Amino acid sequence: MIEFIMDWFTGYGVDRVTASYLATGILVIFIVLVSLFANYITKKVVLRALSLLIHNNKFKWDTVMLEKRVFHRLFHIV
Repeated sequence: MIEFIMDWFTGYGVDRVTASYLATGILVIFIVLVSLFANYITKKVVLRALSLLIHNNKFKWDTVMLEKRVFHRLFHIV
């Protein structure tokens, strides 16, 4: 992937070293954007479904964990 981006930049006349830095920067930005999107999906979709599941059962310990935002913190790992 990085070679494709570097070749694209060198096709426009950018030297190889600068193209390498630009390609690396673009890939880092892409990875950050994908990570932010995954974080958003996890928090909005999975956490909402988990909240509905927790509120509709008879156990108390999971409700306490939801109120203390344990699951919110755990989803940062994802």
